[in-house]
Amino acid sequence: MSDMDLQIAGEVVTDDPLLLPAEKLEWYREAKIGLYIHWGLYSLTQEGEWTMFLDGIDVDEYAKRADEFTGEKFKADELAELALTLGARYSYFTTRHHDGFCLFDSLTSDFTSIKTGANRDFVREYLDAFRAKGLCPALYYSPMDWRFPGYFFPHMYRKNALAMKEQGYAQIRELMSNYGEIPVLWYDGGWLAHGGLHFSMKTGWHGREPGTPGDQGQWFWEPEKLNAMVRELQPDVIINPRSGWQGDFDTHEAGQLYKFLDQNKIQNDRLWEGCDALNEWWSHVPGIQEGRGTDHWIRTVSRVICRGGNMMINIGPKGDGSLDPEHVAVFEGAGQWIHANSDAIYGTKGGPFEPGSWGGASCKGDEVYLHILEWPEDGLVLPDLGKSFATACLLVNEAPVAMKQNQDGFKLSRPAELEPVVNVVRLR
Repeated sequence: MSDMDLQIAGEVVTDDPLLLPAEKLEWYREAKIGLYIHWGLYSLTQEGEWTMFLDGIDVDEYAKRADEFTGEKFKADELAELALTLGARYSYFTTRHHDGFCLFDSLTSDFTSIKTGANRDFVREYLDAFRAKGLCPALYYSPMDWRFPGYFFPHMYRKNALAMKEQGYAQIRELMSNYGEIPVLWYDGGWLAHGGLHFSMKTGWHGREPGTPGDQGQWFWEPEKLNAMVRELQPDVIINPRSGWQGDFDTHEAGQLYKFLDQNKIQNDRLWEGCDALNEWWSHVPGIQEGRGTDHWIRTVSRVICRGGNMMINIGPKGDGSLDPEHVAVFEGAGQWIHANSDAIYGTKGGPFEPGSWGGASCKGDEVYLHILEWPEDGLVLPDLGKSFATACLLVNEAPVAMKQNQDGFKLSRPAELEPVVNVVRLR
């Protein structure tokens, strides 16, 4: 993944036979918080998951690194505990990124953690550990593969491109067949086949114009065919939109997420999910990017929940599989707020108050939860929504909040003591 997130599904087709019915999506709607895990051969460099591509590393040279990737300190139990600490109820794990290196056993390739230095099936270890903790572990898979020239030039190297496609189909079949029930399949690489390059004497190799058929490579991958296979193998799996098919939910990654949040749009009908990482890259990079400490994640989770979405926060284990204590501390801090305000998060919908710089609201049953980011000294004034509330209190300690209500709306007095980042008020 990178900050070139592409929401490639256009207008949603609601009568699509591949879409899951609403009742099979309910667990996901209620789960709200997830742990994203990016780990692979690229983690050895501590320079990001795109290092093979950006540094122009030769395919054979890159493959030699697989013998160094042993994962000697990788403990799936530690990641499962981290998920619980965060308050996550589901998770994603990179079974394979764009470099083509698989963390699972595959009959289609020798470029796997089973057949190289580690001699371990990390996907199975992850699934077993997370299931044992009562979590819903799901899988990330990128069908694109930088080792294939056909990825970059599918029209010039058509046989090679088709070989990559066949590999993708076969490996997805393996993941959907050999690892038990998979709750979510999260494809990456929405710009499949490098945008679908064409050649002309005037402009040379160029991508198709945006909006033209196949401008993202759907023409090549046949996503409806691919996901029909997935549905046959895993009837209840929830699928994201990055295979070229619209999927069961929308995704907003990194920079795109914050642009979406700034629109102050509440989206409770079609499921959506935000995701971001502690650094510019998703795999392990030392340190934490400025402005992405604990407070940032508390605010971001709150903003996502108030707009009706789910939020995935990413961790990248080091190359040896161990977790960076500085990164873990961020998850611990964010998790404290999530657990303390769990009633305002899990199983809620966005609204009914329109979000803004002041904060936003979530709701569940007859209760409304105000997530207050900015509480003016002279009180917070909100518009009348035709509903009266008898009581208001801070959710963390049930301390009462003075409230005045009339036909124009109501005003909440600012308490003397407040939480440092986001304060949640429960209205009944």
